[in-house]
Amino acid sequence: MSEETKLVWLPNKLADKINSVADPTSQESLDLINKYIDKTRKNYKDQLELLDEDVVMFRGLLVGVKKQYETALTEQLDSEYKLWEKIDSQRPKLKEKIQSLVDGLQPLSDKLSEIDNLLKSINTWEIKQLVEQVSFLSSALNGETGEMIKFICSQYKPKKEKN
Repeated sequence: MSEETKLVWLPNKLADKINSVADPTSQESLDLINKYIDKTRKNYKDQLELLDEDVVMFRGLLVGVKKQYETALTEQLDSEYKLWEKIDSQRPKLKEKIQSLVDGLQPLSDKLSEIDNLLKSINTWEIKQLVEQVSFLSSALNGETGEMIKFICSQYKPKKEKN
């Protein structure tokens, strides 16, 4: 090998050891590399075992969380059912109270209907005509017209009724 080469993807310490050997392709260099590979395999195997332990622990935690969730959900549903049962038991009393209020307001409603009917029966047209005539007379009482009206009213004598 006339050309110089450098090992890649090896830790610096291992590369330095291999370069310190007279022949980098010798059995000693290969043994160093194999030893590094075996050590790396063991390290990965240990990490996989730790991961397996973590998975088991995680699954155990999930089971615990699931049980706690189910317990909390059951407790919440039970309390909601109890609340509904309490409300449901009070509903007839509430209906009675509402009915008594409605019954108590019925006479007032009847009176309001009666007042409304009376107001509808008033002939407002005649009242309007009367107001217009009073207004006309009020304005007419000023000046000569007023004097004539006063004279006519003072001369008016009702007919006597025959007995």
